[in-house]
Amino acid sequence: MDSTTPTNNNYIIAGAIIIAGILIALGIFASNTPVDLQGTGENGDPTQVISEADIDMPAISDQDHIRGTKGSKVTLVEYSDIQCPFCQQFHTQAKAAQASFAPGEFAWVYRHFPLTSIHPHATRYAVATECAATQKGSAGFALFLDELITKAEAAAEKQEGVTQAEIVALAGQQGLDTTAFTSCLASDAPIKLVAQQGSDAQKAGGTGTPYNIFVTESALTDEQKTAIETAFPQPGLFLLSKDGKRLAVSGGISQDQIAQIVNIMLGK
Repeated sequence: MDSTTPTNNNYIIAGAIIIAGILIALGIFASNTPVDLQGTGENGDPTQVISEADIDMPAISDQDHIRGTKGSKVTLVEYSDIQCPFCQQFHTQAKAAQASFAPGEFAWVYRHFPLTSIHPHATRYAVATECAATQKGSAGFALFLDELITKAEAAAEKQEGVTQAEIVALAGQQGLDTTAFTSCLASDAPIKLVAQQGSDAQKAGGTGTPYNIFVTESALTDEQKTAIETAFPQPGLFLLSKDGKRLAVSGGISQDQIAQIVNIMLGK
């Protein structure tokens, strides 16, 4: 009995390693499938894929930070939290998806929704991006946001936040006037803007981040609704405004999932 125990243990260990590898692989696969979508929570009918609801969201304006062409056939309005890990992952996916469409087809608007109860650095990160925008506009906002998200991800791995000194240094690296930038960080205007956008997100039905609202020129047809329900059959997933022009979903959607929704909305 004693002589066979090590051999049996070796088989058990080897089997456990194989099983663990399979589970990890499945986990990686699952992270790229629609099960990552969080759904619209208590705002939607849990028995329906698409529920009709009021999506009371401020109209897209020149004050928004837009990647792509304003007035595109489809625009994604993302309410996001820079410290949120799901938002950080989603950012890369949305950036790639937006860049894959022709001009005028798909644009992406970034708005703030800091969940301060669980992400203590979220508001100051958001304020910093708005201070970058005061000097460099939407293009400067986008560059600063991209780099700040990268730094926030790295800091989170060490269970830290990006320090204010590091944020100011980043501003200098991107050619911003650091004196004006530092003054902006302490001013009321960007703080009020971030707070207002967070309030807007909640009024629009957002309960978590990223909260994504796809806005289209024309109301979705019955055929388009059916196509979305077929592609994403999870009940309680989407909210659709009563005029049929705003489709909301929470969660870290993948690049392919974003493109699929947009293509359906474009009638492709």
